[in-house]
Amino acid sequence: MMLVLESEITIGDYRFSGVHEVTIKRSIHSLSELATIKIPAMARVWQNGRAEAELVVTANQFAEGDAVTIRLGYGGDLRTEFIGFVKQTMPGTPMTVTCEGYGWLLRRNTLAPVNGETALKKLMQLAVSGLERGYQIHVACDVDLQIEGVRTEGKCGLEVIDAIRKATDNNITCFFVAPDVLWCGLLHESLAREQLPAVGSSTYKMGANMLQEHKLAVHKQSGRAAIKYAKLKNKAEGYIHGLAGVATAGKTPVVVLQQVGSSKELTRLAQEKIAAGNYEGYEGHFTAFLEPYVQPGMMITLIDDQKAIIAGDYVVEDVAVQFGKNGARRLVTPGRKIR
Repeated sequence: MMLVLESEITIGDYRFSGVHEVTIKRSIHSLSELATIKIPAMARVWQNGRAEAELVVTANQFAEGDAVTIRLGYGGDLRTEFIGFVKQTMPGTPMTVTCEGYGWLLRRNTLAPVNGETALKKLMQLAVSGLERGYQIHVACDVDLQIEGVRTEGKCGLEVIDAIRKATDNNITCFFVAPDVLWCGLLHESLAREQLPAVGSSTYKMGANMLQEHKLAVHKQSGRAAIKYAKLKNKAEGYIHGLAGVATAGKTPVVVLQQVGSSKELTRLAQEKIAAGNYEGYEGHFTAFLEPYVQPGMMITLIDDQKAIIAGDYVVEDVAVQFGKNGARRLVTPGRKIR
């Protein structure tokens, strides 16, 4: 029995059951969850639960900031794949609607000035405050770091998060594990404890729900052998340091992170940097069907009786969904091997 692909797209007060094409992209490396919807230039829409009798010009129906929900699936069994907002509309045949997840809200909030706050958890809570229309973003953060000198006055949430990343040499990972849940932490430290950011897991078997053709390559451990972070505590006491890896005299890079609180925290960040470049896992992606569902930060189990790939459990780094008249596919990028 062949299952029929179905879609349900809601933009503002309007609901569509037929579209030309939908693409959705999500990643553990980005706060921006992006979706592109291509719909007919003229369409019959549902509004407030009723079908409109006449065709309407779709370009005239939507505006930036309209709420968007994308549900995709087979045979009436639809799953919510994306929740966000209209970012841009481009008239044409078909019309293109570009959407962004809750990261869109973090471009628009303005934060109050806060002096002296250094705890990462509280800084992240500040970054998601002051959202418009009563929306809320919940922060999942289990890393207790002190980061000094992060300014919030006149900044938006994304600017504050970017400042946190810069202060930590991009060792802090932030991405959405649910439409309104922002995960923040040391990704590789968490994975080493087998604590994955996103809830749930899926299994893929080569030749079954995982297509034979893939673009996977074994990750080459090409990161630094060692790194030392440093902070000038004061003129009298000099520098404090945090080292990870096997240091070589004169060859180990020293990076100053003046905003990080302590030697212990510098060491944790150095360990994260080394782990991010040196791990067993994959690069590239494989192509699968729309089911099973998977999202960045989840665990997937790969199975291959022919042993063309390395079986095991992996964290998902990126997911791209392609949905259209020719079918639906999920492009999945596995990363670090969990076990």
